[in-house]
Amino acid sequence: MGATGWKYFVPYEADFNVALQRLRENVFDAGEYLSGIGRTRPDMEAALKVCGADIESVLRRFTAQASDPKLSAQTRKKFAALVQQLKHNKSDTLAASPTTIEELLERQGESGTHSILDIVRVSDAPEFGAVSPLTCVQLVDLFGTEKPSHAQIENKYEEGALEEYVRERWQGVYIIAFRDGLPDEIFFAGCSGD
Repeated sequence: MGATGWKYFVPYEADFNVALQRLRENVFDAGEYLSGIGRTRPDMEAALKVCGADIESVLRRFTAQASDPKLSAQTRKKFAALVQQLKHNKSDTLAASPTTIEELLERQGESGTHSILDIVRVSDAPEFGAVSPLTCVQLVDLFGTEKPSHAQIENKYEEGALEEYVRERWQGVYIIAFRDGLPDEIFFAGCSGD
């Protein structure tokens, strides 16, 4: 699959590790990560609810379509394969959602979660599994100030100007976003997963 870049803005917290761990908990609780065959159980369940369905009704519908003589043999075969995949996912993936971040990370192993969950600590310098701050010189080079705003950070990220700092797998950066000269948010960005 390859690594995935990710970014988050969170309210400012003087203790960057507290902010990181709170973000990780929020991402885990919201199911905003990859796990196993795709999105997490909460995301899959939410997607089915949007369609007005649950796994059982989707299975019944696909099973009926797999035997519909009006459909081509190839289409019936595809529906039968979908039924088998849903049954497998239901029993293996959906029924066994992790209850903790640690359990999820252990299950995912080297595949990772393709999210901030793969980052476990704050570091003063770039390290595996950590986020680190940009230096004052780097901030001034990028933004023309040591106190960039949310919009400045977002724009530089979208332009790809932060690529040099967020492309290393399994690590990331954090930048304080300022509003009216005061710390307002923390921006976390990085790259993880395989």
